Amino acid sequence: MLISVIVVSYLIFGTGLKRTSAIIAVIIASFSRAFVDFSTSGLENPLSHLLLLLFVGYFFRIVDKRELKSKDILFLSFISSLGGLNRIDCLLIYLPMLFYAWYLYRFRFKAIFYICLGYLPIVGWEIFSIIYYGFPFPDTAYAKLGAGIPKIELIKQGLWYYWYSIYKDAITLVVIVLGILVSVLNLKKRYRKDIFPMLALSTGVVLYCLYILWIDGCFMGGEILYASFSIVSCSNNVVF
Repeated sequence: MLISVIVVSYLIFGTGLKRTSAIIAVIIASFSRAFVDFSTSGLENPLSHLLLLLFVGYFFRIVDKRELKSKDILFLSFISSLGGLNRIDCLLIYLPMLFYAWYLYRFRFKAIFYICLGYLPIVGWEIFSIIYYGFPFPDTAYAKLGAGIPKIELIKQGLWYYWYSIYKDAITLVVIVLGILVSVLNLKKRYRKDIFPMLALSTGVVLYCLYILWIDGCFMGGEILYASFSIVSCSNNVVF
């Protein structure tokens, strides 16, 4: 709950947005059942939201300047590493934006070093996990995806997961879809010449949504849509 309060406070006061835009983002989020339920659930979702917000806010500030420094690559890598440490599948959202930041950096071989340095937390955890637990990923991944269920059945269940979300919490999926469309259409003048930052963000969200379909969703409705909703609802306010 405390982290969720920090997230909302940071969105309103700490992102440099117009206060009206930030408040609109909070109001939209308050109508999302997934956002409200899992902001106060005690799970990893609030921390995922905070890390994504920090990452996206910083990402758009530096790519707008077009003059990336080594500390920028290191910071983005470190935040995405923490995001993966908190919930490893969220890396699908981070990596396209991190790749674009790497592409913009003048010294790309040097950037690889800073990316590796920033990813030390998650690498260290994976090494510990393999040594101590014997597996690199959470046991739920092996239980769900290693049970011998045909992939087509998992995909069908993933479709039902989306249908359930539409039925119970339509605004969450509507915001995700519209957010991606707005991002790609690129309505802001200063981004019309370079749509790649928004394409990088949208690519991450689309990959994550496809991943949800691939793994048959989740037993908690909306729980793994939380990250996509959070990043889309906030990112369009960061940019626009």
